[in-house]
Amino acid sequence: MAQTQKMHVVVIGAGPAGLAVALGLSRLGCTVDVLEKHVDFSVRGSTLGLAKNGSKALRELTKDDDLQNTLLEMGIIMESSGGSMLTWSALHDWLLERVRAQPDRITLHMNTKIVSLDDVTDECSIKVRCEGDVVYEGQLLVAADGVHSQIRSLLGLEPAIWTGKYVWRGGVVVDDKSPELEALLDKGFEPFGFKVFGPTLIAVFNHHPSLPRKLTWVVVSGDPNIQQKSTTPWHLIKPLSNEEDEHFVVIKRLFEHSAPQECTGSNKLSTMEIPSEDGNGWGGRGRVTIIGDAAHAMRPASGQGTSLAFEDCLILCRKVKGHMEQISKSRKGCEHVMQEFENERLPRVRKIWDMEKKVSEASYTSKPITLSDDYTEWMYKGV
Repeated sequence: MAQTQKMHVVVIGAGPAGLAVALGLSRLGCTVDVLEKHVDFSVRGSTLGLAKNGSKALRELTKDDDLQNTLLEMGIIMESSGGSMLTWSALHDWLLERVRAQPDRITLHMNTKIVSLDDVTDECSIKVRCEGDVVYEGQLLVAADGVHSQIRSLLGLEPAIWTGKYVWRGGVVVDDKSPELEALLDKGFEPFGFKVFGPTLIAVFNHHPSLPRKLTWVVVSGDPNIQQKSTTPWHLIKPLSNEEDEHFVVIKRLFEHSAPQECTGSNKLSTMEIPSEDGNGWGGRGRVTIIGDAAHAMRPASGQGTSLAFEDCLILCRKVKGHMEQISKSRKGCEHVMQEFENERLPRVRKIWDMEKKVSEASYTSKPITLSDDYTEWMYKGV
């Protein structure tokens, strides 16, 4: 990509969206500081869906013409939709490797706690003040810091909204001491589909042989008696199970072989309300814009959370490419371009957000929603 002016960008959050946008911006000639609050990249999450529109955006961001084969190596290609099911850590590690291969363009700062933002009107940069009196400065700040975004809080925006459900995620590498789990390795990507036990849903995913002997699982529950730090998925499922059911022992073994912290620590499943009207973006202002879950966290249904985040990254990079001088020159110019970016994204994100909510809620009923061919063609076409 042609470079007309050097620009420095600060990205908050080193999850998949933060790393992807850093890679895209670096290809434009920008230098990037990526600030991550965690000390290290311990495995977070379990299975991650990446739809065709998401992989299309990621391919353009990274210019990896062999991305489809890379995704196949990392996970499973879904024949029904053409999307991929991956582990969070596999996708993140792949992006992280590419970020670390560009030390002259992208600098990653771990264990960085943000204290405040200084986005003065007449300044040519925004200052990010962190603990230890460390200051990072750039012409643009991109908040990719997730559903509980600190940048949203510093901007005075509404926080994420709890859906009333809790979520647990985990995974196991099957050993030969558990024949019940070993039998799942030959039963396809979804060994027994989605199982519903009252207000609790469990899904198990088989990543073998792409990831040898790897199973991941996710449990979502709206049980009103959940104690967030002590209730385990098995506490919820066992009373509603039939011990003679073929899946009873399988699910029991799955939790027995999972790490204790995966079974005892749930997270509140939260989403971000999407503005109902066009014209004012979704909350960025000045030299700050917001992407991914920090802007539009949605209920998990069709692999669109990560996919829309990568679309955000791509459209943002296109805007930066066409308006680098305007962004660099003044806060007002930067705000105008970032408003254009958010307003361009808003109608598509809102439509998908609404549908993901309907699909997710229907999954707990006897009448699941089937997406129309016209809708899926539009959604997967991407940007």
